[in-house]
Amino acid sequence: MVYCGKASKGCQHCRTRRIKCDRLRPECSQCVRAGKQCPGYRDQLSLMFRDENTKVMQKAHAQWGLPGSSDGTSTSSPSSGSPSSAGSPFAFVNADGTPLPPTPVSRRSSVAQQALLTASKLPMTVQPTLFEKGIQFYVDHYILGYPQEVKTAADLRDAPWMSTPDVAEIMAAVGLSGLSNLTRDSEIDLAARQKYGLVLRNMAQSISNPARLDPRVAVKMVVLLAMFEVVQGTSETAGSVRAHIMGAAALLRSVVPKMTEPTGAFRGILQLLFSMLIPCYTSDITVPGAALEWIMSSKQSLPPEDMPSAELLLTVARYLQLSATFRKLPLIHSQSETRRLRAAALALEAQLAAWEEQQTQHSSPWRYSTHTGDFPPEAAFRNRYHIYVNGMWSARVWNHYRWARILVNQTILQLEDDGESKGIDFQEQHLETIHRMAEDTLISLPTHFRHPRLTREQRDLLDRTCILPPGSAGGVGSAGVPTLTIQLKVACYAPGVPTEYGEWALNILETCWSETGMLQAHTLANMLRAHLEKRPKVKVELEEVKKEDAHWSTNEPLALPAGRLDLAAVRYVGANKTAYGIYTGKDQQ
Repeated sequence: MVYCGKASKGCQHCRTRRIKCDRLRPECSQCVRAGKQCPGYRDQLSLMFRDENTKVMQKAHAQWGLPGSSDGTSTSSPSSGSPSSAGSPFAFVNADGTPLPPTPVSRRSSVAQQALLTASKLPMTVQPTLFEKGIQFYVDHYILGYPQEVKTAADLRDAPWMSTPDVAEIMAAVGLSGLSNLTRDSEIDLAARQKYGLVLRNMAQSISNPARLDPRVAVKMVVLLAMFEVVQGTSETAGSVRAHIMGAAALLRSVVPKMTEPTGAFRGILQLLFSMLIPCYTSDITVPGAALEWIMSSKQSLPPEDMPSAELLLTVARYLQLSATFRKLPLIHSQSETRRLRAAALALEAQLAAWEEQQTQHSSPWRYSTHTGDFPPEAAFRNRYHIYVNGMWSARVWNHYRWARILVNQTILQLEDDGESKGIDFQEQHLETIHRMAEDTLISLPTHFRHPRLTREQRDLLDRTCILPPGSAGGVGSAGVPTLTIQLKVACYAPGVPTEYGEWALNILETCWSETGMLQAHTLANMLRAHLEKRPKVKVELEEVKKEDAHWSTNEPLALPAGRLDLAAVRYVGANKTAYGIYTGKDQQ
């Protein structure tokens, strides 16, 4: 890239007059002396995306020995190696505001070549750097369009974290990683790993010096570092899981002593703790003691609206302890141990049921409602979506609750198989709970992930369900997507969940992969596809039943206008068994 001089952060008047701007607040002294109204100063984002086309072309032509453009309106053509929006006429600088180093250009020694270039007058392409490509991909695919995020890149100018070098570097690393996954470019992948390593070292140094650690920035950094692991596809490996958990615990030990009173950063710490739950479960690791100690010591000082999230964290942490014990049991174990674990699981199920009942009260800020809209079938499950009174924060916590309750009920059923049976009604009760949690997980998806098939009007409708306060965009709107992909998998793997749910979730995982380059989504999609292919095929046949033998109201319709059975007596043939039942439009397992 041609070096156009160091970018000035001064006001437009001082830049036009070519004088140094002292950037005083609210107006610079130069404008005050000149009797002009100071137009304000350029922020970091304006410097990163400033228009330098004319200057770049003039200086490039001067280096190549070509006459400068008379009208100065030449524009560069889009770069083939840049993301979708890289064709916009913007030049970039480094995150710290310094200009990017110029690309060496050798002077053409051949007079014929110079003449050919002069005659063609083709606009020259200025290739973006890898850092620019990473930032552009991250902004386009991980920020813009996500819930509770800005709609355009220009709206990012008010975000204070944009001026933090390490945040910009890890955003570029995540963007480059996603881009390399989709393009299979090893050079881009290497650059992403190098940036990740640099930020990881800087983060370790910051944690070792708590006095210089900003809690908000630190939490954001940990979230983005974990996001990189997810995009790279290493988030499921034992080493990465333990590194994430131990890193979060170290951050807690460094940050928490500085937080003497409840602030917005407390919610960030809670979100960090929630992000540890799935890695702990997949690795059979209990929640670190530092996390539990912080929850216990801070629960009483938390704002009332955040108390339910802390209570849920403790309940899920207790389940993770039980799950780790259960999954490490030998194949041959005592019935007393089974009964003890089952009793503990039933107690946790009762606590989760009570938590839900309390949070769905009309006076609770955690309540939510289900609505129906007109959406593409692949974007909203059965055209339904949720509205959460407490916004995105409660939406994410609710999905953690659904994930945990599916696992608790699944554990109860597994323990029931090992011990004495309590009958079909007991099993049906837990299967119905699993089914309801799985369905709500799918319905919640438009709150967390905007499908590319949604129109502008449909996106605006969903955005109004969760209003974004001015200046509160965090740049990590996609942070909930990795967790959501795991929750979708758990929901569709659970017993009693219809195949239709898995097929719909599979489409979401494939879309997430193609949109973000998130390798975890690609891996989970392949796993879910294989799981669906292995499921036993169910043949459903109509069975004639006499009116007097019907166990339902004979006034109810037996078929919908579309032809799908809504309520009828059927015989279904499953895996090695034939039974009679009622077909309600759901798969019979």
